[in-house]
Amino acid sequence: YHVRRVREKNRALVSELEKVRDAREQLRKIRSAPDRPRQPQGESSGSAALFARLEALMDGEKLFLDPDLSRDRILKRLHVDKNRLAQMFKEAGGGVSLPAYINEKRLEYSLGLLRAHPNHTIRTIAYDSGFSSSRNYHMLFKARYGMTPMEYLKTLSALADRERPGT
Repeated sequence: YHVRRVREKNRALVSELEKVRDAREQLRKIRSAPDRPRQPQGESSGSAALFARLEALMDGEKLFLDPDLSRDRILKRLHVDKNRLAQMFKEAGGGVSLPAYINEKRLEYSLGLLRAHPNHTIRTIAYDSGFSSSRNYHMLFKARYGMTPMEYLKTLSALADRERPGT
């Protein structure tokens, strides 16, 4: 009974995770559209613009994949000081910290790798996603998504098997 309940929970989590992933991808496309309307200039628009620059830098150059990525390196690339970066995260970044933001980027990227390369080891996925240890990756993945990377793979595989015609 317990195993069946866990499988049901994992199926629901994976299904919702796929919906969120698709919605984020659509949001990225909308944000990168050249004809997107400009935000009115205000006090927090500076933070929003800085956050957009950070997003473009992270997504464009995939800086988050470097396990040795440091705050100083990001500060130099954005040409801001640490106080301005902290203010930007408080105002436009939802109040998360820089390490949490980077880990979220890495976790999102790892989902794509898990889907694209289901036969790779979890350790390989962790390192390819920018994590310096597979243990840290496993812990963060479970905390964020409510299941381990291996459970995610198994559930994804089971869902794919159910969707195939004739199964």
